[in-house]
Amino acid sequence: MTKNISLLLCFLLLLSLPGMCLAEPTYQITEQQLIQLDQNLAQLSINNQELLTQLSQSKQDLTTASNQLETLKAQLITLQTQTQLALQQQQTAQSSLQTANESFQIFEQEVKKETKKLKLQRDIGYAAFLYMAVK
Repeated sequence: MTKNISLLLCFLLLLSLPGMCLAEPTYQITEQQLIQLDQNLAQLSINNQELLTQLSQSKQDLTTASNQLETLKAQLITLQTQTQLALQQQQTAQSSLQTANESFQIFEQEVKKETKKLKLQRDIGYAAFLYMAVK
C-alpha cells in the first residue's frame, strides 16, 4: 500500500511539474501605473479613431480628385480636338485668303491694262479730234 501511495505521489508530482514549468511570469504594477496604462490605451483608441476618420476622408477626397481628373482629361481631349479643327479651319481660311489675294492682284493688273488701253484710246481720239479740228 505504501508503494501505491508513493507511486501516486510521484505521479502527482510529475503532473504538477509541467504546470510549474509552463507558468508565465506575473508582473505587479501600481494603481497609478494601471491608471496611466488605461489613459494611454484610451488616448490610443481616440487617436486610432481619428486616424480612421481621416483615412476615410482622404479616400473620399482621392475618389473626388480622381473623378475630377477623369473629367479634366476628357475636357482636355475635347479641347485638343477643337484646337486641331480650329487650326485646320485657319489653314483653310489662310489658303482661301491667299487665293483671293492672288485673284485680286491679277484683277488689279487687268484693270490697269484696261485703264491704260482706254487712256491710249482716249488720247488717240483726242489727237484725231485735234487733227480733224485743225485741218
